[in-house]
Amino acid sequence: MGWWHRFSPALMGGLVYAGTMTAGLNQVSLEPLAAVTFAAICQFLSERVPFSGFRWSALAVAVMLVSVWMKASGPLYSWWGYLQGNIFSARFEVPFKQLSGFKVDAQTRDLFDTLSEYKSRLRGSDTIFAYPSIPIAYMLLDRPPPMRFPILWFDVTSERNAPEIIADLDKANPNYIFWLLPYRAVYEGHALLRRQTSLAFFIDRWIFAKIASGDYVLEKNEPLGAPVVQRPYDFGDRSVAEIFTAKDIKCGPYVWRTGGEQLCEEGSVLPAGKFATFVFRTRYDFIEAVRRDRIGIVTDHDFDQYQFLVLRRSDR
Repeated sequence: MGWWHRFSPALMGGLVYAGTMTAGLNQVSLEPLAAVTFAAICQFLSERVPFSGFRWSALAVAVMLVSVWMKASGPLYSWWGYLQGNIFSARFEVPFKQLSGFKVDAQTRDLFDTLSEYKSRLRGSDTIFAYPSIPIAYMLLDRPPPMRFPILWFDVTSERNAPEIIADLDKANPNYIFWLLPYRAVYEGHALLRRQTSLAFFIDRWIFAKIASGDYVLEKNEPLGAPVVQRPYDFGDRSVAEIFTAKDIKCGPYVWRTGGEQLCEEGSVLPAGKFATFVFRTRYDFIEAVRRDRIGIVTDHDFDQYQFLVLRRSDR
């Protein structure tokens, strides 16, 4: 029986179809197909090229070693733009006994450090909301989810559940919201794939409304994986970002566009709860405004990055 009969079209087609259940035919979903295809090619060549079994085995081992090295040197995790460093950057311990023995990269360590900080601040009856895809926070902080859906990622929980989820959030009125916010292209990508309004749109709108009404205060905004360097944009050396304001912003220290190229007038104030396009002199100024001064939530920027946000209920 020839090599093709051992790796039938039905098997290959099934592996490809299995990959379509994820966001797309990406590297992760194609790994089984790549492994089977590599085995099929080796089988095909071994039946036609007069190599000894030892040489074919040595070749296969060499290819696998190169593949392992490339995998270890690159990001260990990459999903919709959220990256984890390579295996050599996983040098930091996590401050939770449930994860003792695990080593992570610097940005993941910072995220867990923040959760650890807030664990010490939680009172007995405090509730939290971990959104959209960090359900581990519920386990580490020993708090149940405020609704029956611990994960609210775009293609995991249906938008049809939005009314129930928002009702549960209003009822729970969580003391803290931990938000791993994707950048805009992630929203746009899922909208194109699913061709309908995603659940995230409704939950985001609920959070923005709570900030605008003063019910929640932005306590932390940490851009993940963002290098603090000057980055050119379409205004020379300036950096431009769309930001949802978390507090009143005075023109002077910060500058925003009021339409076209027109910039705000000195002394004018942009109130909390507004979307505006901010103009910064440098990339460094942008990061400082977001991280240190917490002027708001970045909803669009030329540099693709996630943000880890912590919102506190204002009466807490």
